[in-house]
Amino acid sequence: MNLVPRSSFVICSVIGIAGLCSVWASAGTALEHNAPDRFAQEPPDGSFIVFDVPAALHTSPLSINPAGVIAGTYGDSNGGLRGFIRARDGSITTFDAPGAGTLLYQGTVPRGINPEGVIAGHYITFDSRYHGFVRTPDGTITSFDVPGAVSIFVTGINPSGVIAGGYRDSNPQRLHGFVRTPDGTITAFDVPGAVWTFPSGINPEGEITGYWQRTFNGTPLLGFIRTADGTVTGFDPPGCSLTNTVTPSINPAGVITGSCIRGNPSGFVRTTDGAITLFNPPNSVQTYPQSINPAGMIAGVYVDGVNPYALFVRSQRGIFITFSIPDMAPGTMPGVNGINPSGVLTGSYRDSNPGRYHGLEGHGDHGDAGDDDHDGGNELSTLPKFVPRLSDKSVE
Repeated sequence: MNLVPRSSFVICSVIGIAGLCSVWASAGTALEHNAPDRFAQEPPDGSFIVFDVPAALHTSPLSINPAGVIAGTYGDSNGGLRGFIRARDGSITTFDAPGAGTLLYQGTVPRGINPEGVIAGHYITFDSRYHGFVRTPDGTITSFDVPGAVSIFVTGINPSGVIAGGYRDSNPQRLHGFVRTPDGTITAFDVPGAVWTFPSGINPEGEITGYWQRTFNGTPLLGFIRTADGTVTGFDPPGCSLTNTVTPSINPAGVITGSCIRGNPSGFVRTTDGAITLFNPPNSVQTYPQSINPAGMIAGVYVDGVNPYALFVRSQRGIFITFSIPDMAPGTMPGVNGINPSGVLTGSYRDSNPGRYHGLEGHGDHGDAGDDDHDGGNELSTLPKFVPRLSDKSVE
């Protein structure tokens, strides 16, 4: 999960392979691991639970729902990908989409889980084709494709079961957006004038955010929002019009977060009236917001002069909480792939020994972040502790 600059990093993270741009695995039938109830109690604020799918070489959580149920992917010795669901009590269920390949860069990638426990994602077959799938809580998996698509990439599912994503057609350079309703109806769309449209998040209202590109010759990535009636509005944060804008997340109110590159990457938040505010945690030289929850809390990754890669949570008022992962391998970048309404975040990181990716569930002590006496801005609270439950890692 080394940092890949600009759009390469963006594509990996949005397609769900930010942490999957390396290796990973698939094979076998679904198993349920009835873990001891050691996860049932909430960890103290400001701590993490570190976890692995049993026997996994790599574990990458990609989504978390309001109940704290996590969906993601993991790898085994075959080098492919398998799906998993981690319940609040820590028990883990693994699954594979029918037809998913079992070799390197093949397998099942769950990209989103909604409040009902319905999971949407994509899977890669033996011929390296990408197809979509929906998994209901009873384990039923339905595959789907966009008409005319060569490969599709699912990026999210909302509480109503509406799915958003992107797809490639016979022109390998082109990328288009799509929306799939629960009855299976699929609508393809493009930002007007775009050669490259990629949805990266969908909210309960069916509003979709993403990014697009005008030409293939190195023009910048720009942001967009598409309403449920199909109206598309493009935008670009001020000062970032000549570089890349990435929009990974939109909350129920339609507030969008992302990053734009104006020399160095900065974070931004866009409110429903179109106002855009740029932000960086104090001392940050690179800021990558990844998820925003209903309260406007933003979780992401940043780089400063002390911690090469660290995590942050930003309150709606602009107050930051930051923390680092002590056993993270030098020069690697952690992933933050979701923050739920309770402020519980999930993601992954790579350790120094033996250099594998592990899942994490973070419970930040937001303390001052919600205090109306504070004026936001540059206020910073550095969490003093990281409490990895190392015994929760799978033991080999």
